[in-house]
Amino acid sequence: MFEKIFWLEDNPDFLQCFSELALSYGLKLNTQDLLSRTEFAFSFNHGKDIIEKGTQFDLHILDADFPNDVLPRRAREIQRFLEETKKGSGGRLEFVSDRQIYDNFIRFHREFLKEKRTIVYSMSYGAIGPAFKLGLPFYNKSSFELGEGEKIIKEYLLSSKGQFAEGLDKEAVAKWEVGGTPELIQRYLVND
Repeated sequence: MFEKIFWLEDNPDFLQCFSELALSYGLKLNTQDLLSRTEFAFSFNHGKDIIEKGTQFDLHILDADFPNDVLPRRAREIQRFLEETKKGSGGRLEFVSDRQIYDNFIRFHREFLKEKRTIVYSMSYGAIGPAFKLGLPFYNKSSFELGEGEKIIKEYLLSSKGQFAEGLDKEAVAKWEVGGTPELIQRYLVND
């Protein structure tokens, strides 16, 4: 189990379903425990501030698409949601999309996490190729069945839809660590 997690995510609304999903696969995940071990950043600059403080993390989880900054009101909404979820009451967090931000994880990884254990957890298909090129494990947020995420990600990468498909080393793709939400929970987040 990872004791100290850095998680850069501007829409952490998925956290509410993690415990139930884990149970459906015979895994034990206490969301309140996970949140007590996790420091969230909601934007590039928020994450930069946390990393530059020098706190050491065992694991870094990055969404692919996140803004450079969030408005103070949105930051308060996310923080409220996380606090309520930590207490077990949850609440609702409205999903907000900023269509101007794409693959900010690339820059964040290169500037701050190059030598750190980092994974990408995202719905962004546009991030699959860059994550592969950077050698970062990739987990699909919208895959909820065991094995589904790996199949979807690798098929996309090798298809003509994947911008990096031509000339890819199929053996390297086969060995690349990928998955969906169940695999993320199982490999990185479950309680021992």
